[in-house]
Amino acid sequence: MHALEAIALKEKYKPPTKTTTMYRSFARSIEQNGRIYEFGFMLEYFLKTNPFAALKMLPMAFSLLTHKRMPLLPKAVEGRHELNRMFRNITTGGYR
Repeated sequence: MHALEAIALKEKYKPPTKTTTMYRSFARSIEQNGRIYEFGFMLEYFLKTNPFAALKMLPMAFSLLTHKRMPLLPKAVEGRHELNRMFRNITTGGYR
């Protein structure tokens, strides 16, 4: 469904929504880090949609950070370059 939505956005059949913004932030996080990096993903999403909503999340983010439940920096993942190659092939139509 996300692939169809991405095509619809690209072809200008529908305007971007919060869902598409969230999906793009999610996919970009995986592409850059090899896995989801929650802090960066949510920060990007809130900055693009509603920065003031992020302020409401600060107490929870602080609690997660202080209890080491959410890392401040992303962890390196083996095989990230292979994952990036897959992303490139999918977005350029390399896989059939």
